[in-house]
Amino acid sequence: MGYHVNVTEMSVRIKSQDEDAAFKALVRFNEECPPAMKRGGTVGEDGREEKWFSWMRADFSEYDGLGMILNEMGFSYDLVDGWIVLTDWHGDKQGQEDLMMEAIARWVEDGSFVEWVGEDCYRYRWEFKDSELLVREEQRCWGDEKVTPTDRRLASIGEIERFQKMLQQLKSYPPADA
Repeated sequence: MGYHVNVTEMSVRIKSQDEDAAFKALVRFNEECPPAMKRGGTVGEDGREEKWFSWMRADFSEYDGLGMILNEMGFSYDLVDGWIVLTDWHGDKQGQEDLMMEAIARWVEDGSFVEWVGEDCYRYRWEFKDSELLVREEQRCWGDEKVTPTDRRLASIGEIERFQKMLQQLKSYPPADA
C-alpha cells in the first residue's frame, strides 16, 4: 500500500444528531488507544517517547468538534438535510484515518464507502456495515487461457467468417421457394 493516496469515489454520511457522540468517542479512543498503535511521534533528548496518530494533534480534546477532526484527517464535508456528508479528501499522505473512522463506525450510515488508490496503484475500499468499518482489497486475476497473437487473430478471422455466413443465411431467409 502506498504512502501517497487519493480517493477515487466516496459516499459517507453521519447523522448530524450523532456529531457530539462521535466526537466524544474519538477523544476517548485517542486517550485509550495504546501508544504502539500510533505511528506519529517523537523521542526527546531524555529518551522519552511521545506518540500520536499520524498527522493529528496528540490531544483530541483540543479540537472544537467532529468537523475539525474530520478536516484534520483530510476530509471535506457539507451539512445536508440533517447529515454530515463527506464530499472530498484533500489529503495527499495516508495517516491513520482508517483507525479513527473505525472508532466512529457505529455512527456512519450503513452502505457508506470510500475507495482509495495509492501511488503504487494499490486499490482498496472502506465499507461501513453493521457499525463496523471493513477494508476490502481490490483483486485482479488473469485468465487461464494462453494464446499467441497469431492464434488470437486467426480465431477472430474465423469468427468474422462465421458471422458473415450467418448474415448471408439470414438475408436469404425465408427461402424464396417457401
